Amino acid sequence: MTDLFALTRGERQDLTKKIVIEHARFKQATDGIARFHRPVVGGLPDRGSLGVLIGDSRTGKTFAAERYRKKHPASVGESGMIFPVVRADMPAEGGACAILLAIAQAIGINMTARASNQAIFNAIERGLVTHQVELLILDEAELFIKSDKRGLLGYVRDLLRKLVDIGAFNVLCVGLEETYDVVAGDTRLARRGMLPFTRILPYEWECEDDKIEFRKLCHAFDEKLPFNARSGLASLELASCLHWVSEGNIGVLHDMIYFAACMAINDDADRVEARHFEAAYETRMPYGNGYNPFRDGRAKAPKTITPKTEAAQPAMPSHLFTKTGGQVNGFSKH
Repeated sequence: MTDLFALTRGERQDLTKKIVIEHARFKQATDGIARFHRPVVGGLPDRGSLGVLIGDSRTGKTFAAERYRKKHPASVGESGMIFPVVRADMPAEGGACAILLAIAQAIGINMTARASNQAIFNAIERGLVTHQVELLILDEAELFIKSDKRGLLGYVRDLLRKLVDIGAFNVLCVGLEETYDVVAGDTRLARRGMLPFTRILPYEWECEDDKIEFRKLCHAFDEKLPFNARSGLASLELASCLHWVSEGNIGVLHDMIYFAACMAINDDADRVEARHFEAAYETRMPYGNGYNPFRDGRAKAPKTITPKTEAAQPAMPSHLFTKTGGQVNGFSKH
């Protein structure tokens, strides 16, 4: 094994921060995007449909969407640049103009807010066709659908309909779970392709298949950590602690491992040990909780990691999704 101690502390920290694992939920997300983009393997890109990729925060939706975009890189065509897959980050502020400008920028169109919304949309329409876009991904879609500004939601629904009706590509909205309800609430949108969806769930410890996949994920992290010895992250005890802390969420798991690894680097340790996780979680556990699984053991765990003061989040309607083996069937049509 390479002597990673030859690297500086900063280099090892950076390596840890940049660890990427293409795990089971990642595959579920990218497979769903691929089916929506090209429903026939080796066939043609679909067009004129609206789809949704949803899930809790930090479940890897944006990561999957960006990796999918990178697998379909831009190329030079006879009439200019070709962008098969375009991903636009939706803005939190700025209203309709900011949304239009974000889409325009994603396809290389530079316009100012002084231009009218109609002028910006016309430029977007021409650009999407000229650059031969096959799939337009609107990421963090909940930012524009949750706005309480008067008229914005109606405008966004009309915008989505107009984009889909160009008829040259598909449009995929990526966001939190409420994105589905808002889009499905407009029959004009739901009827444009029957609104196929993929829902990305955290890993569940009570599901045996999920437990196996989560431990595989921990092992994959362990293999990529910049230490000269492995940390045993996939062991039943340590993996169960990591699951309890992260609630099966890939983004939170990555953070927990990263912060513990930082402490191990500071200690010049050969590997990340339970004491590093204990110390890292001590200042990050929910205020007023007091339970640290890396110190107290899983047997003493409370029923939930969520502090009592935090309001419960509304659940998705149970009739929308059918669950099998800890996952939801990707891009099912209802």
